[in-house]
Amino acid sequence: LYTARAAQLNRLPELDYEKVLKLKGDYSRDLFQQDGEAVLSSDEYRDFFGKNKYWLFPYACYCYLRDKNHTANFREWGDYSRFDEEQLKRLQEQQPEAAKEMLYWYFVQFILHKQFSGVKKYAHQKGVTLKGDIPIGINRDSIDAWTTPHLFNMDTQTGAPPDDFSFYGQNWGFPTYNWRAMEEDGYAWWISRFRKMADYFDAYRIDHILGFFRIWEIPLDAVQGLLG
Repeated sequence: LYTARAAQLNRLPELDYEKVLKLKGDYSRDLFQQDGEAVLSSDEYRDFFGKNKYWLFPYACYCYLRDKNHTANFREWGDYSRFDEEQLKRLQEQQPEAAKEMLYWYFVQFILHKQFSGVKKYAHQKGVTLKGDIPIGINRDSIDAWTTPHLFNMDTQTGAPPDDFSFYGQNWGFPTYNWRAMEEDGYAWWISRFRKMADYFDAYRIDHILGFFRIWEIPLDAVQGLLG
């Protein structure tokens, strides 16, 4: 069934992102029903979870609440609009539906971890070095904005000044970094990000490195980049 649907999608002249995403989602759900219990009780998974639970737990909570509320805008999540680890642990303990859904997201991340790790190992066997891409910004509705909003200037947005390529400048929409707050905790957010990327890549490309030294900051109510 799934291979037939995949073959049908592969024959399309253009990629249908929504149908591909739905196919992968349906398949991963069935795979979780079939193999989830065995995978989540394996030593390999326990080792993975132990090393990554610092981000896996908030990530799984985010995914559950995002889907339950039908929006990634966490400001619309009511009592959960602000990240509270103890509150979320109670949610996991008291609501079986939430707990099962979180296990599903743990499972998906473990499968992805194995796939990415396998690609890196295979590449190295062939003498290939992998370089990963790290975007300079985060989405305003992302898990990073939900869990660590103090690290970002949520009342501003980022873009580029007017130039030969864009008369009005560019507005990318994501918040700028609160570098002072990041410095106070020893840039732990960045260090954690780089360390995790090192599991799958040998080198990084930061897009864009200039953003570490200067960045175009635009008022939150502006549409174009002119007022930066």
